[in-house]
Amino acid sequence: MRDLIDDAEGTLVGQRPPARRRSRRAPVLWVLLATVAAVAVLGGARYAVPVETRAHQATAGPFHVALKGPGTLEARRHTVLSTTVQGRLEALPFDVGDHVEAGTPVARLEDNEARIDLGQATEEARATVHQIAEAEAQLRREEATLMRYERDLARQAELRARGVIADGAHDIARAERDAAVARVAEARARIERLRAELAVATHQVERREEAVTQTLVTAPFDAVVVAKAREIGDVVTPGTAILEIVDPATLILSARLDESEMARVEQGQAALVRFESEPARAHRATVHRIGREVDRETREFSVELTLASLPKNWALGQRGSAEIRVASRSEAVTVPAAAVRRRNGAFGVWALQEGRARWRPLEFGATADGTVEVLAGIERGDTVLDGKTLYEGMRVQALP
Repeated sequence: MRDLIDDAEGTLVGQRPPARRRSRRAPVLWVLLATVAAVAVLGGARYAVPVETRAHQATAGPFHVALKGPGTLEARRHTVLSTTVQGRLEALPFDVGDHVEAGTPVARLEDNEARIDLGQATEEARATVHQIAEAEAQLRREEATLMRYERDLARQAELRARGVIADGAHDIARAERDAAVARVAEARARIERLRAELAVATHQVERREEAVTQTLVTAPFDAVVVAKAREIGDVVTPGTAILEIVDPATLILSARLDESEMARVEQGQAALVRFESEPARAHRATVHRIGREVDRETREFSVELTLASLPKNWALGQRGSAEIRVASRSEAVTVPAAAVRRRNGAFGVWALQEGRARWRPLEFGATADGTVEVLAGIERGDTVLDGKTLYEGMRVQALP
């Protein structure tokens, strides 16, 4: 063995044996063992240890497809009552919520001046009637006088023809007859003039009567008072709103649906309506009318629903929601919509089979009330799972 000289120390140094190389197989082996252990743990956790998850049973029975949308309570027949004359309100016997019958006075204005004007117009018309009666009597007298003069004229003409009287006597008789004819014509003209005046007076009486009538505001139909805009003592002018009334028999829910559902709605379809004030109570309804205009911003159309009943307390504009039944099937298999999953681009459910999760791709139909109609892929009585992290073959402990 050769000795080596350390140049720095100038001494002899014995030659060192070469260092032994460390084996690289041990770390790799440990990594493999750790990986196998991890896989075993994960596999045991995933496939050996049951995972608790909620389970639902696929059921079969009647299935109804309904369209849902918000709406507001409105009335097809309602009106705002006002007057066409100016005056001070003297009586308002009804308040908000009161029922009124058709023809019942719901407001009265002071009518003293209107009644005075009516009395004057009535007296003028009555005086004209008396004048016409006097003129007609005068006409009868003048006609009688004319007949007498005509007989005298005829007799004078006969006597003149026989030469018994002179022409002068005949001319006098004819002049008297002509004067009588003129008086008859004058009497008739006076009667016509008085009749024209009576027509004007009668029209004036009708106007005054209408003015008195207009101091009374009456209900045009059986209704309920929904708004009161004035109080006793207020001065109102023509067109001023006094009361607003609605016919409760014409109350509807005007529901709004997306325009994509328009083809599925038909007149006469059954529906259910719930109001915000009574969410637990469902009112039966029927599709009465389908709107023919789509809102340009919301892309919604309206559907009017007639109601078989009303909330205990209702008000125009009250919010509600509608469920319109657009399709029904007597027998359909359904599963909860919450159990539907998407896997490898397809929709389906995890089904429980011999204690393990098995993927079932399904063919779905319609969706209604949180359930989905299944057309193919699962049968009545099968158990579906709604766990969020399930895998094929995973052991499952189903929870109700």
